[in-house]
Amino acid sequence: MRCQLEILSGELDLRALLVKWQRVLRLQDWDVSARIASQQEVGVGANASCNVNRALHHATIRIVSERDFGVPEFPEWRTYDPEVLLVHELLHIPADAFAPGPVDKLRAELYEQFIETLAHTLIELSRGPSYRDMLVARSQEVGFGNGKAHNEAAQGVTEERVR
Repeated sequence: MRCQLEILSGELDLRALLVKWQRVLRLQDWDVSARIASQQEVGVGANASCNVNRALHHATIRIVSERDFGVPEFPEWRTYDPEVLLVHELLHIPADAFAPGPVDKLRAELYEQFIETLAHTLIELSRGPSYRDMLVARSQEVGFGNGKAHNEAAQGVTEERVR
């Protein structure tokens, strides 16, 4: 397993997390580099990015700095957690072959939701039940409740697509 990591002064050292999650996700045969980056490097509107080269078994992950972090549609909902961002991006490596093309927006949204759910599930298994309790409390604070509105909206999109 080859891990490369560039650490910027004053930023979180991701090396231990990268090594841990490469092992957990069985990505030891991949050459993965990860670093904290500016919003410009990551891409507008994104909190992290992963460029995958399956032929060379190489991936480059960039995680936005805490200073630039944000979820525009839910600014109070998420807090900066580089481990979640790292796991999310690492999951794109084995899933890359199944990634939808840029024209299929519904499949792209569902694909990202799946990756995000899986990342949070893995983090919860790693950190324990208190992490799940924190996520549930935070979602209720901002009015997500049981997710009924989101599920209804997703159902509407699916029904519209079937027509």
